[in-house]
Amino acid sequence: LEDNLEIVADVSKLNDEEYAIIRKDSLGASDSSIVLGVNLYKNKDQLITEKKNKFLTDDEKEVSKKPAVRKGRDLESLNLAKFSEATGIIIVKPPFMYRHKEFPYLTTNFDGVGIEESIIPIEAKFVTKYGEKYYRKHMPLDKTINPIHQPGHDLVEHIKYWAEKCGIPAYYYTQVQQQILFLDSKNY
Repeated sequence: LEDNLEIVADVSKLNDEEYAIIRKDSLGASDSSIVLGVNLYKNKDQLITEKKNKFLTDDEKEVSKKPAVRKGRDLESLNLAKFSEATGIIIVKPPFMYRHKEFPYLTTNFDGVGIEESIIPIEAKFVTKYGEKYYRKHMPLDKTINPIHQPGHDLVEHIKYWAEKCGIPAYYYTQVQQQILFLDSKNY
């Protein structure tokens, strides 16, 4: 990992507020959907305002207290273990936030990193009843998908098309794509 990345912080040692503050100094993988215009909940102007403030607003402080966020965090290791069991992919949980050396304004931390033919990002998501509609159920792991951008197609439409093909929301597709960049994952 150190070839392309540098460690920003050991996030396993940060509380929620410290973690939220450190995220303000860069564009994390979860910010990519906002930058690319496919986020359902936040636009670029809101992101810029959020990143400019070096303090947390009351709304930002409340995010980690939301039931879906707490459940996702609490169930992450179980979800990763079940995925590993179902696929046979060995998963490691790096405790760090990383900065990309070539693109130093980009950061990410991984829910998990799978070790297969190459190193791949693994995202563990808690799906709420509301968010369920954005996922394709019982999606098989399809390694034949090769999302090459087609000339003449709008980038947002490209993202939405391939997210649908993968069976995940567009705002998570961009997150995983940024993580693939960080890991220089082959064949994904």
